Amino acid sequence: MSWTVVRYDFTEKVECRLGLKKHYITSGKGFVIRNENGEEAFCGPVCASNPLYVTNPNEKVPDITMGCSIFNESGQIVVSEVVRGSANQKNDEEINEKNAAIAYLTLRCNKLAHIKGIKYNALNAIYGEYLKDNDLSESDVDFVSYVMNNDDFQKYTYKNLLGIYACDYWINYFIECNDNIKYVERVRATLHKNLFLEKEQITKLNNWFRYSDGKEIMKLKENLFSHIK
Repeated sequence: MSWTVVRYDFTEKVECRLGLKKHYITSGKGFVIRNENGEEAFCGPVCASNPLYVTNPNEKVPDITMGCSIFNESGQIVVSEVVRGSANQKNDEEINEKNAAIAYLTLRCNKLAHIKGIKYNALNAIYGEYLKDNDLSESDVDFVSYVMNNDDFQKYTYKNLLGIYACDYWINYFIECNDNIKYVERVRATLHKNLFLEKEQITKLNNWFRYSDGKEIMKLKENLFSHIK
């Protein structure tokens, strides 16, 4: 069965699907792979770059994790980078534009679809075609790019959805790992209602995250929503 790397995403501790020996992804981020049956799993950066395991070892893929850093055991921030993809790819600008469009569709039509007001039928149709073909047409990329960069609707821009996803993912994970966290639950409700958080709320969230019941949680960038006017 062949696997294709489709994006870079958040994850809790999870077993890498590929490789000869059993091993785990513990960094909070990993590469999502998809097979011809549509099944998705996670793998680490070494396996994601190995042509024996994936069909696209040197291709750049969408990254929907921008907006977070990692705490280590002592509470310090760990800076991590995605090491994958050839720096000599042709049409780099076109590749980046398409990957951004795919990332935006993944956020709006999948990862954040549970939030009221996020869904958009025209995008859902394009996302369905992407899942079927694992690609986007040039006209679809143009349309998605227009929607995701439309500053007339700042809360639905690509930049804002990346911030919402980072907050929503790690808030949900924190709540799953800890009991009686009413403040964090209220912040999540505010995020879903307003589609952004104030800097002070993010600062308080990060303080909560530092003391999560032995679970590693990422640090949210405090200026995630500074673009909202």
